[in-house]
Amino acid sequence: EGAERWRLSYGGVAHQDLLRAPTASERLSNDVVTTMYPSIHHVALWAEWAEKTGLDDRPMLICEFSHAMGNSNGSLDQYLDLFWNQPAIAGGYLWDWRDQGLAETDHNGRFFWAYGGHFGDEPNDANFCINGLVGPDLVPHPAMRELAWGARPVTVEHLSGKRVRVTNRYAFADLSGLQLRWSVEVDGRRVERGTLDIDLRAGASANVTIPFTTKRPGGEAHLLVETVTRRATPWCAKGHVVAWDQIALNDMVAAVPRPKRRRAIEVETCDTGIAAVVIDGETVVCGDIRGWLWRAPTDNDGVGQGWMSEVMGVRIDWLRWGLDRLTSEVDSITRRTRNGIETITLMRRLVGASAEATHRTKITVVDGVATFAEQIVVPAEWHDLARVGVRFEAPGDLDQLTWFGPGPLETYPDRKASGIVSRWTSTVD
Repeated sequence: EGAERWRLSYGGVAHQDLLRAPTASERLSNDVVTTMYPSIHHVALWAEWAEKTGLDDRPMLICEFSHAMGNSNGSLDQYLDLFWNQPAIAGGYLWDWRDQGLAETDHNGRFFWAYGGHFGDEPNDANFCINGLVGPDLVPHPAMRELAWGARPVTVEHLSGKRVRVTNRYAFADLSGLQLRWSVEVDGRRVERGTLDIDLRAGASANVTIPFTTKRPGGEAHLLVETVTRRATPWCAKGHVVAWDQIALNDMVAAVPRPKRRRAIEVETCDTGIAAVVIDGETVVCGDIRGWLWRAPTDNDGVGQGWMSEVMGVRIDWLRWGLDRLTSEVDSITRRTRNGIETITLMRRLVGASAEATHRTKITVVDGVATFAEQIVVPAEWHDLARVGVRFEAPGDLDQLTWFGPGPLETYPDRKASGIVSRWTSTVD
């Protein structure tokens, strides 16, 4: 009865004061539909229902839909895709903008960002104030790039061949202050580039031809189209990238680089697995290649959240399964050579607290090239894994990394839409 009276009172106030600010909370007395952390499926279903039935003409404005604590913010692209394409959805908010840490030094004089509990304060919220898209010093966290891509004001969609569709997502501004900058890469190496002038009114789209000449690239080809500023502004330099889209121009996959000369490769094994991998007399792997299902837990896995770390987060399951202390037991090692092709196969078990996984390593050596194929089969009990991969030790002087794939920042299955396929370099650290 009380709730009904509250709802009726809200309706009366709304009728009398048409110019008041809209209200938003998880209650019936709302001008918008809002909720905390709804699933993508739930948001899509509600939008479809609202559009089809017309039974609720309020927009959905999600009060929180993504939590930026630690290494997080997965599936941003899917949420923002709904925001852009469903008229019933006004958008949503991320929690939150900035880590609320305080500059401190430890007893060794090392700098760190302090939070709840670092000052002897009890009770405290532990690290629950360290959940921003940027650090206390405003340095962006990696997820910020994914958000920037999902919220980009200009999109480029491939139609066919050299034709693309450019859309201005701005609500009021045209594109006169921006320019398209394009480039074509084959196997991560740029083969041509150019610029295009384009001016679209707010909300408009146009079909555009990108005048690249590459016809038979002979490798994995991608077209990158960036929207950049024509001139410097009070907030950015000339040529600042405000939006980008990458288009695969063919279905080819980049070939594995072949050595210029045949190299001598030796794979040394022992009772416990692989002892070393030596190429032309230089050791490149100096220990076993072990299946690895563990990583450092993140904040959202249940680390550092005070009392909540003991009752929330998948970290509790990982420790119970023993993923942090798996032992690798060798079942068999076989070697054979046929027609100049050497094959080494290792079968192992990764033994946990109450179950075990199987790990197969197959190494094929032919014409101076070694190919490693890893297969790990986990038990059904381990239903939410920290990581599936391998770990090995390399000499300390191998400190540079080059990869062909999405970059320049780390990408994950649920946070890779902003990645640009190219040839990237980094330090191992």
